Amino acid sequence: VRGFDLHQAPLMRLTVIEVGDSRYRLLWSSHHILSDGWSLPLTLHRVAKNYERLMGDKGLEAVEAIPYKRYVEWGLNQDKEKAQRYWAAYLKGVQGPVKLRDYGRELPVNEEEGYREAFLHFDKERTLALKQFVQRIGVTLNTVLLGAWSVLLHRYTGMQDVVIGTVLSGRPAELPAVEQMGGLFINTLPLRLQYGGGICVESWLRRIHAAQTEMVDYQSTPLVDGHRYIGLS
Repeated sequence: VRGFDLHQAPLMRLTVIEVGDSRYRLLWSSHHILSDGWSLPLTLHRVAKNYERLMGDKGLEAVEAIPYKRYVEWGLNQDKEKAQRYWAAYLKGVQGPVKLRDYGRELPVNEEEGYREAFLHFDKERTLALKQFVQRIGVTLNTVLLGAWSVLLHRYTGMQDVVIGTVLSGRPAELPAVEQMGGLFINTLPLRLQYGGGICVESWLRRIHAAQTEMVDYQSTPLVDGHRYIGLS
């Protein structure tokens, strides 16, 4: 397995492997910095469509790609001071990273296995019930998963103020045709969850969803800037 050198273009590699008579496999690998999950089907669709045209002797279809630089220009025109005020206020009082609580006992260390995986499978009935629940209270499945993850961290750390990372698409709705652009748009932003007694689960999940919705206006802010705004860099 070969990695990519960020200082050496291109950060993409195509390998054709012959597996039989007139049968081939194409391995297409690239660094994640080039594009996100949204962009992949856009690219594969164009490749597959032109492949079919070539197989039918129709020639390549000329399609004008929407330049990624439009997004870069949009980002340069954003109000950085407004974003700084928002994140400074949102993260005010955050002490630092989440740390697991010391339970006063030494945990066994397995040098050969640094982590383990646990799987929880939902049947159709439970999945349907969960979908109906989030629809009823006006949130998303992602909101529930973030809430569950934060509760786990809250219980393992004892912290009443937990900050976790949440990934946003990073594609601003006000940028024309952004859904058809290829490139890296996704961004990880801090989501702050504070705990207290007597909180209704439904109200708490709505609060998480509202926080996610609010930060969309500032979703282009680099995570490192968020650290700097509150003095954690």
